[in-house]
Amino acid sequence: MSQFPDGPILDYASPALKTPLRLADQSILTVREITGGVEIFETLAGKSGAIAAIIFSGGMVTLFGFCTFNTYPPIQQEFFTPLRIFYLIYLAVTLLLIVAVIESNWRETILRVKAENLVLIFKSAFKLRRYEWTTEMVRHVHVVQEIDAKTQRIVYELQIEFWSHPMVKLFTGHDPPELNDLASRLRNHLCRAVPEAVQGDDAPAQLNFPQPVELPDSHNPAPSSASDQPPSRLEPL
Repeated sequence: MSQFPDGPILDYASPALKTPLRLADQSILTVREITGGVEIFETLAGKSGAIAAIIFSGGMVTLFGFCTFNTYPPIQQEFFTPLRIFYLIYLAVTLLLIVAVIESNWRETILRVKAENLVLIFKSAFKLRRYEWTTEMVRHVHVVQEIDAKTQRIVYELQIEFWSHPMVKLFTGHDPPELNDLASRLRNHLCRAVPEAVQGDDAPAQLNFPQPVELPDSHNPAPSSASDQPPSRLEPL
């Protein structure tokens, strides 16, 4: 199991997590029922741009290499000519970029909730991070709205809060009805595991789950009154 960070745990495959080499700008959520719980998969969509970039780079490397190492008529010369040295450097840089593009675009987030625990897995082509909590550690599961610091638009995300661990922010940028449905399903499975009585003064008597977020007429509403608390800002990613 991976070590918990000091701050919030951010979604690994969220469209809101912008990186220089991430070409996919949307994600797809897939929900399936498993024995004793529910499992949610998030994968980045729109990988066609990344695939096209990889194919183009591979084609250019192949063509350049063919022209560099195959001359006609054959010329007697040293192997490490300036042109071939430049090609080898170009080849190494291209391969590193291809690996970075694969790492940035082939990512998955897996959230698994059962009666006894909650498991969060972040997967990429070359990395794997896994977090696990018991059901009693969960404090809140709710949908909140935040302001994207880059676009200044209101976005919605699923937040899971714990009594003594960092918050988890998942599926940022998806539609509120979809997130509300996910939050409701997670609450239903978590509530099945809540004991009738919890011993100890410091332990919660039950899981505290807020009601689903109310949907405005549009996804970018203004606060209804001056007394409303403004949404917190989404930290730059």
